[in-house]
Amino acid sequence: MSPTRPTMRDIADRAGVSKATVSHVINGTRFVGEETRDNVLRAIAELEYRPSAIARSLATRRTQTIGVISSDVSFPFLGESLLGIGDVLRPKGYSIFLFHTPGLAEREIENLDLALRDRVDGIIALATSQRWHATTYADLKSIPIVFMDRPFDRLTGPYVGPDNAGGAALAVEHFLQCGMTEIGILTGPQDLLNMGERLAGFREAMAARGLPVPDEWIFSSPLDADGGYAAMMALLARPRRPRAVLINSEQLTLGALRALPEAAVRCPEDLGLISFDEYPWAAVACPPLTTVRVPNREMGRTAAQTLLTMLERGEPVAAPAPLPCELILRRSCCAAHT
Repeated sequence: MSPTRPTMRDIADRAGVSKATVSHVINGTRFVGEETRDNVLRAIAELEYRPSAIARSLATRRTQTIGVISSDVSFPFLGESLLGIGDVLRPKGYSIFLFHTPGLAEREIENLDLALRDRVDGIIALATSQRWHATTYADLKSIPIVFMDRPFDRLTGPYVGPDNAGGAALAVEHFLQCGMTEIGILTGPQDLLNMGERLAGFREAMAARGLPVPDEWIFSSPLDADGGYAAMMALLARPRRPRAVLINSEQLTLGALRALPEAAVRCPEDLGLISFDEYPWAAVACPPLTTVRVPNREMGRTAAQTLLTMLERGEPVAAPAPLPCELILRRSCCAAHT
């Protein structure tokens, strides 16, 4: 027969305190003096006490679980964001439940139902569909929620994201430093507001330098490799084409790179390229790609910390400032860069 599992009463007797004091130390429900707290923690270690998750959730009305709802777990930036979320939540004793929606509103509703049924303490939503606020969000007034990567109109939960416009301006400035002033852009659907912010930042940076951007140099396409391929082929077929192109996502970049050899276009000799998102294969592409690195892991950390603050305060908090992007210089604009 296995030895009897120690209880909070055993901890209280060993530490010379009340059972209620032990509960306050374990659950953080009330301030306990440092000496008393140390005695309780020492007794917990000596008796190898492991609190019951079920009992703890009943006492605190929390499950120590956070739901992360993601549109597509295959996107590299989501993996980095999840690492950042874990950096903050796991040391605080939280478990993470991942719900995958493939960007479908009906799947989002199903996963939200699952999350609420499992009584998660809060939700972090990564790159969910633009219909979220119109369909599902109205049912979430009772639970803290933080949105990541894509801002939404009429959103009441805080949004954590990168400075998309600033990242686009970094790309424009680097093109100009490389002597490239005729610049086009490949972007995703404009109902995704992060895509809209990147396009707006590009337009503003070009206008600030007095540089025109012909409409035929701006292509919006589905956010996948096929869309990037079709957009780049169409751009390269123009009678007058740009000297450089900013590409607003990794998926679009994959397709755009496939188009270049088919059109007999060399990079950077004929066409300079900068892509949003930093990904492992960018450094080994031919040529190595200059990228706008989005701080995905830091966004995950910031979203998790924002959610923890909401849980601690029991009220909404202000959204943090957009996180700055970073330009990673390689050879797809200026061959001299390594």
